[in-house]
Amino acid sequence: MPVELIDPLNDQRWDAFLDWCPNASIFHTAAWARVITETYGYRHRYYALSQGDRIEAALPFFEVRSFLTGNRWVSLPFSDHAPLLATQAEHLGELLERIAADFSRSGCRYIEIRSGEAPLLGAAGTAPQGRHPFIRLEHHKLHLIPLSEDIDATYKRLDKRRARWAVRYAAKHGVEIIRDDSIEAMRSFHRISLGTRRKLGVPPQPWKLFENVHRIIIEPGHGFLLTARREGITLGSMVFFHHGRTVTAKYNASIKEYLKYQFAEAILWAAMKWGCENGFTIFDVGRTAIDNAGLLSMKRHMGGEELPLPYYYHPEAKGVGTIREKSLSYRAMKAIFKHMPVALTRPIGNLLYKHFG
Repeated sequence: MPVELIDPLNDQRWDAFLDWCPNASIFHTAAWARVITETYGYRHRYYALSQGDRIEAALPFFEVRSFLTGNRWVSLPFSDHAPLLATQAEHLGELLERIAADFSRSGCRYIEIRSGEAPLLGAAGTAPQGRHPFIRLEHHKLHLIPLSEDIDATYKRLDKRRARWAVRYAAKHGVEIIRDDSIEAMRSFHRISLGTRRKLGVPPQPWKLFENVHRIIIEPGHGFLLTARREGITLGSMVFFHHGRTVTAKYNASIKEYLKYQFAEAILWAAMKWGCENGFTIFDVGRTAIDNAGLLSMKRHMGGEELPLPYYYHPEAKGVGTIREKSLSYRAMKAIFKHMPVALTRPIGNLLYKHFG
C-alpha cells in the first residue's frame, strides 16, 4: 500500500478513518490539527497508508521549528498522549520507512512520539526489524477512569476518605458546578489561568489558544467548560474535550485562596457524571509528572487507573519532554516565573509557548 502525505484539514478521509480507528483520540482529529495550526503556525505532516479511498493506518506529526528548543517532528504537540494509529507491525514499518527518508532531509534534530506504551515501537526502544531505533523515556503517568451507565457504581470508585469527602465538602459549603460554554466563560478561565500558571511557575498559554479551542472544539460540541462558583464568586474552571467514548480533562485554572472549598474534585466528578449520562466509557484525567506526588495521589483518589506514559524519541532524546520536574533547570524556571508579575508572564508566555510544542 502507498504511503502518502495528507492534509487533515481538507481531506475527508482523515476523520472518517478516525471514526473506526479504536486508538483515535481528540488530539488526532482535524479539529485539534486546526487549533495547533492556527495558534502556533506549525506545519503538519500526516503520513497515511491507504488502500483506495480508505486509510488503513497513519502516523501524524507537526514540524516544530524553534531556536530555543530545537527543530523536531512531534506526534502530537500539546497533547498528553496520542496513541499509535498503526496497529500492525507491517503497517508501522512501511510508515516509518517513508518517515525516516523524509526526516533525514528535513533539517530537524529529532522525532518525538507521545504515544504512551507502544509495543510496536519495541519494548526495548526499537521499531520493527530494528531499522528505526527509538529511545523510550517514561517521565509521566496516565490516569484513566472507567465510566458506566451505573452512576452510583462509578461514584464508588472515588476514594471514600479523600475524593468523595471532597465532593460532599464542596456541596456542603455552597459550591455550585455550572456548565457555561460561552466565550465569556473561556475569557474568565484564561484570566484565572494566568494566576494559576504563575503559581505553578510555568509560562501561561496565549489567549489565542483558548480562543481557537472555543471556536473549533467547544462551539461545534466537542467539549465544554465547567465552573465552580460560590455565592456568585468564581473559584475555578476546567475545560473538557470528548471524542469517541472518551471524555478528556484538558485544562484547569483555580484561584488559590478558594482551594479550601475542594472544588477541583467536585468539577471532575460533575464531568464524570456527565460522561456516564451520555454514554462515555472512559474519563481521561491526563498526564502527570512522576515527580508530582500530590497530583498523582489526587488522580488515584478520583478512581484513576495508573498507566505508564512513555514517549519515544529518534535518533536522540531531546527537548522539553525529556526534562524531569525535579531537575535543576526545571526548578530554576519555576522559581523565576513564580516571582514574576502576571503583567510580565502574559507577554512572555505569548512569545515562548510556541517553542514548547
